[in-house]
Amino acid sequence: MKNLLKPYWVLLTGTLPISVLLYLLLIEWKTIHSLLSSKTLVFWNLVFGVLLTLLLIQSIYAVFQLFLKKNVSLSYALCTLSLHLLSLIFYTNYSDEIVPANVPAWMFDGNKFIYIYTFLMPSIMYALMVLILVNTPDVTKVSFLKNLGYSFAIPIGFYFFFFMIGSVYHPVHLGDYLEIFLWIIFVTIMMSFYYFALRALYILIFDKGLVKRISPLIWKLIFALIFPILGLSLYATIMTFGGLLGDFTNFWFFILALINGIIVCLPRYTNQRINLIIWLMRSCTFSYTTYFFVVFLPYTPLSFLLLFTVVFGVLMLTPIALFFIHASVLYSDYMSLKLYFKPYDLIMSGLVSFLLIPAIITIHFQFIRHDLHQTLDYVYSPSYEQQPNISNSNIKKLISYFRKTKRVRASNFQWIPYIDSYFSWLVMDNLSLSNRKLNELEQIFLGAPIYSLDSAALKSNVALQDLKSESVYDEVNKVWKSWVHLSLKNGKIAATEYHGEFSLPTGVFITNYYLDMGGRREMGILAEKKTAKWVYQNIVNTSKTRDPGILYYSNFNKIELRVYPFVANELRTTGFQVVHKEPFQLKIGDKVANLGTQDKAGFIENSNFYTYIPSKEKAKLPEFSRKPYFHFVIDVSNLNSLERYKIQLKNLENKYPSLFINAKISLTDAYVKTVDYKKNWTDELSENKNGSGFFLQRAIEQIGYQESQNQSNFYPIILVLSDSTSGKIFTQEHLSAWSFAFPEEAGYFYLDEHNILKKYVFDKPFNGIVANLDSIVTGKKVKVWLTEGRKYFLQNDFNASLIFKTNLLQEPLQFKKENWQSGIWLLGQQQQLLLHPELKEQFWRNFLKNSFESNILTEMNTFIALENEAQKAVLKRKQHEVMNANTNLDISQDMNRMSEPEFWMMALSLVLLGIYSQRKDLTSRFWAKNSE
Repeated sequence: MKNLLKPYWVLLTGTLPISVLLYLLLIEWKTIHSLLSSKTLVFWNLVFGVLLTLLLIQSIYAVFQLFLKKNVSLSYALCTLSLHLLSLIFYTNYSDEIVPANVPAWMFDGNKFIYIYTFLMPSIMYALMVLILVNTPDVTKVSFLKNLGYSFAIPIGFYFFFFMIGSVYHPVHLGDYLEIFLWIIFVTIMMSFYYFALRALYILIFDKGLVKRISPLIWKLIFALIFPILGLSLYATIMTFGGLLGDFTNFWFFILALINGIIVCLPRYTNQRINLIIWLMRSCTFSYTTYFFVVFLPYTPLSFLLLFTVVFGVLMLTPIALFFIHASVLYSDYMSLKLYFKPYDLIMSGLVSFLLIPAIITIHFQFIRHDLHQTLDYVYSPSYEQQPNISNSNIKKLISYFRKTKRVRASNFQWIPYIDSYFSWLVMDNLSLSNRKLNELEQIFLGAPIYSLDSAALKSNVALQDLKSESVYDEVNKVWKSWVHLSLKNGKIAATEYHGEFSLPTGVFITNYYLDMGGRREMGILAEKKTAKWVYQNIVNTSKTRDPGILYYSNFNKIELRVYPFVANELRTTGFQVVHKEPFQLKIGDKVANLGTQDKAGFIENSNFYTYIPSKEKAKLPEFSRKPYFHFVIDVSNLNSLERYKIQLKNLENKYPSLFINAKISLTDAYVKTVDYKKNWTDELSENKNGSGFFLQRAIEQIGYQESQNQSNFYPIILVLSDSTSGKIFTQEHLSAWSFAFPEEAGYFYLDEHNILKKYVFDKPFNGIVANLDSIVTGKKVKVWLTEGRKYFLQNDFNASLIFKTNLLQEPLQFKKENWQSGIWLLGQQQQLLLHPELKEQFWRNFLKNSFESNILTEMNTFIALENEAQKAVLKRKQHEVMNANTNLDISQDMNRMSEPEFWMMALSLVLLGIYSQRKDLTSRFWAKNSE
């Protein structure tokens, strides 16, 4: 135990934790410092100054003692205790000043301010151990009972004294100096208790004379087996009302507590191989003991306050007592075993054993990550050319796991400390899985009830009072640049939000956005879409005085504009800039603005990468009539209607035989299998044992993908056969992006069990209207563009069209700011990601980078105007986090606890620093081993 007086322990328990703490606090300060008052900034400077002072004092002292080859002294322990405890008293007393209430909670990780206790406590505990070791050079000459008596007498005297004072004296106001004085008295009494309690434990463990009178098995059973299981059981009962320290109700905590208790209590045998096995088992479960020691360490003061209840106080002290007992048993084993085995082998085998439980947790989390990403990729980033290989049993376990996790940890304090943070980092990339996506996964794979995604139109009390525009023609680039200005007028209701929606024609790109706030014009920031919407929603949810505005694509060509807040009768202005080739009319609400003039109409642009055809030139193109055929999408999630499907198909074939010549059938449940109608498609059916849902969107997407790849003189009429009771599953509110693949009819038809036909358009795939079957079999004319020996079929409408000839994701393109051609390239890359979602994870970050360089709005980014620098700092930090994560994950509305694996980084650093400190000894033993 005298090795604990080596100076490198000062680096391990002081320098390293405080360095990590300073780094974490600096991150938060960079985010919120612009919101802090001058008074609060003074407190922050004091916090940084105090921590830097503690860091320098301990580091310089440790290096100096290492240089002199001296042990840690008693003066160091007293100085460290005094400075650290005064620092915690200062922080506790002024914590409201350091993090004032005017800073929104969503802008910072509040748990990092609790880490101050976590990262300063190792130095305090080490200083206590130094005091004990220095003051107890010979355990046989110090009374165990006397120290135990002091440890009991201090809390009893403390409660008696303060309860007696509280019964006769009721101060109305206490000066700050008196309050701090009382804090000092309390902390001194508390530290005295821990000193005598730990000293008594130290004597109990190492006094061999005492061991003869009190069997070690007795106190090992109490602290290693009985108290841990009793504490977990009692805490599980309290958890029904909400746990304070986290959720420890998982059955593995109880199993490991039992195993760990038995292993710690095992005796030493004469057979050294058995003792070696016991050493490995104790090393393995020591990670479990260490985990609870780290979790309960910051709450050490709470255990002292709870000592008056006896049971709760003692149980909260159990993890600390068990840690020292377990560590001492391991030390004794090591000292005994090194006489028979090489110390190097013992250390390395012990380290591997210690990492076994963390390794098992990591492997388990990696399996969850693999299953999660595979499932999300199939639903949200599929390959339309490959059939997935997903285990439905794994999907069921995965959904059940996330449902249980969300339900159990829905309230505060119901997370598993550090393990959940590790899970969030390793599995979830510090993001989350929204309830909406969980519902969709349950619907697709487990056949859960369907909830419509078709959102109702939001009504705004804010009206668009005026719509103005100004257009300038760029003669060099042959494009229009137009500014659109909106004047928004609120009614009598305060704290309201404007919500508007409008459409943009093909080839029109938004390149700027602004919002007037506080007498200034704030230009919008182009940011990743999920991040910007998360920031905007948090501001709206937590403030009635901040001024965000947001502009983003809600659909393929539909834009949403939101501005918040409006006070009663307030008039506000906002606007955006667009770049376009031909003039067009923009309609927002009941207002209309004409952008550009007809004397500068667009012309056909034909390059190696794309062809842009303006509306006037498109009208001149020849028309072409393709022949229709039926492409049936049959709901096979429930085979009870199979006979009805056969009858309906037979009736349709008798009535429209020409539409069955090239007919195809897509058998659809959670997966899609497409076969020719001429084949016996019923042979392809398999029993849906998992009760999956009817994923209609995937069938339509696969049909659209095939049409885009193999445009021919035939086109499909998508006819869905299903029960009216079966839910049609869509994970998107719109399918308009696929309209280019269906120039005749961007929609599908639905035939129910009553032979009632309904028509659905991709823009609103949930809202159908009754249709006539005879009207859909008549071929419709489309426009055709001939180039390089290939036909491109275009919608016969009054809108411009774009044809992409190559995969623009693979082309070496040079993107320019607010450049129309850059917008075309982005649109081409966006279409490639639509056709090949499996490439999204590979290319979406580069796509965002291109859009940022161009400053052009796309479906993956958002213009957002923010009021202050703190909001912008949060946006930047969160965006970095999102862009380094899986694109299919979501941002939780709650800030992630411990958003980086700081504890694991710290633990790894501790191990590495420990190995470094013993490098000479380990190296010599390693070479000695290899030379034999």
